[in-house]
Amino acid sequence: MKSVNKAPGVQVPDAASRGFMSWGSLVLAATLFVAGLIVGRVNAEPSSAAAVGEANGDEAGRRFRPRKQRIRREATGADYFVRPAELYVASDTAAEQRYTERQAHELMQLFYSELERAELVEPEVPEAAANRLDEYLRGMTDAVLRAAPELTASLNAEVEARLCDSATSAGQHLVLSKLIRAIPELASEKGFECVFSQRPEEGVVLWAMLDALDSSELSRPPALAAIERAAVDPRTKQRFLSREAQIELRGREPSAELSGSHERDANPE
Repeated sequence: MKSVNKAPGVQVPDAASRGFMSWGSLVLAATLFVAGLIVGRVNAEPSSAAAVGEANGDEAGRRFRPRKQRIRREATGADYFVRPAELYVASDTAAEQRYTERQAHELMQLFYSELERAELVEPEVPEAAANRLDEYLRGMTDAVLRAAPELTASLNAEVEARLCDSATSAGQHLVLSKLIRAIPELASEKGFECVFSQRPEEGVVLWAMLDALDSSELSRPPALAAIERAAVDPRTKQRFLSREAQIELRGREPSAELSGSHERDANPE
């Protein structure tokens, strides 16, 4: 090896003898290069999943966000549940089902959270609190029907489970009745049987559920027979009349008579 004597006892390799890089420098550069590839791959994976969804024409791919970019829910501070990455790669029926069930559950929890806020303003009147959600529910149900109709089946199961839950409050029942009237596909005969069996008392909840049943066009569940026989309030009896008879009795159009709140029930004719 050629060398140049710079000082007594010290030898420094010249440029021609040491080549482009020393072995130590080469190993260090290679290590940094591989580490850079690994870090880049980890950071790029979520965006790659979204790109696959875009390439396949999957609208859900556009909704994907890396964890650090996810919107945090104001009420709980938790991340929103986003479409799992495996759904962008290949069709997975089981994963799709889990996804829609989770989304439907979170959506119902959002409705209940909004109701809790309204109840802070109207703590004594469940109907007044539920009515404060009208615009919110109208917007959300319209968004579901337009952007995520695949959630309907899972929302149907959520609504049925909550109607059959004995812990469901009066205000929550009123919200559920509004959801059914907005999306009749959310109704089920089992759900109505549950609520009419558990809450047969004449009042706003019963009337709201009878109106929701009318909107759903489902058959009357067996539990309604006993309620009809025991009914004494004119507002209850009226709802057991045919739709034509109700219109004739009140002399109003169906859209005006059977929509909105039950304020008309405060002063029976």
